[in-house]
Amino acid sequence: METASTFRLKMSLRDAVRRLRKGLEGEELHVAFEFEMSICLRRELQVELCPAVLLGVHSPVLLLESMVADGRAGLFLPLHVLLTGKDKETLVRVLKPECCLEADVPIGVLNPLLRTIRRVESAVAGAGASRVVELRLELTAFEETSA
Repeated sequence: METASTFRLKMSLRDAVRRLRKGLEGEELHVAFEFEMSICLRRELQVELCPAVLLGVHSPVLLLESMVADGRAGLFLPLHVLLTGKDKETLVRVLKPECCLEADVPIGVLNPLLRTIRRVESAVAGAGASRVVELRLELTAFEETSA
């Protein structure tokens, strides 16, 4: 199963981050951190990758609700939202709700996490993004036996 919903914005990464931040505010969500992954990797390992920014997104009320219910909430919130850009196109990836159910997320964290995911998806759609369907081919290796 695919772990993330992917959306496409037809704009540069910088513009996408700005527009998404405005949309998140409209959903009463806050950006706790912005981590420039590609810059970090270039600086620390001299590796060039496509530009990538990780946003840590949360609702203060939902974060409080989840932390009061279960101290492990900090493992799941703020929610990671990954933006990767190339030229005038940016992909936005958000954890799929189904993954939370399969991952056995603590019950006190599950509802606030799912509500955060839905609000992030709403902000992404409000920013003008279209959903991308990603297909993955899974290959199974078979051990060769001699007869």
